[in-house]
Amino acid sequence: MLLGCIGSHHDIGPFLRSRDRNRAMNNQFKVLFRQSEAEFKSFMRLTKRQFYEVLALIEDDIAKDSSTSRIGISAKEQLMVTLRYLAGGENHKTLSLYFMIGRPTISKFIPKVLKAIITHLGPIHAKYVNTIGAIDGKHVVMIKPRSSGSTYFNYK
Repeated sequence: MLLGCIGSHHDIGPFLRSRDRNRAMNNQFKVLFRQSEAEFKSFMRLTKRQFYEVLALIEDDIAKDSSTSRIGISAKEQLMVTLRYLAGGENHKTLSLYFMIGRPTISKFIPKVLKAIITHLGPIHAKYVNTIGAIDGKHVVMIKPRSSGSTYFNYK
């Protein structure tokens, strides 16, 4: 029905509109935490303990106000999606389908979560001066500096 597309949900497809969001996300989270420590770490790039430590640091900065009638995305969910975004390099469409959260919503909270992580973990890891981040298994196209020899050659 065309009228169903009018309003605040105009950008949400029927797949996401029809889901029971709380049940879907809680089940996904439970499935991840039932995995072995190695499988969880492979998927999230953090141990379960580290996940909860990071969550405790940033939760107040990213938690949604639950006083409104609309159910927000919890801090736990936001962190999980953001870590998967960083760990796997998935695009927002893939994350949207996997976690059953709309793409526009994901694109709004990922920068907020990243800012909170930098704010709280940046001072802890300040010993890595002049380091912007780390790349795990990614091939990055770049132009090597002149006279650098084979320093910037990819042998893979």
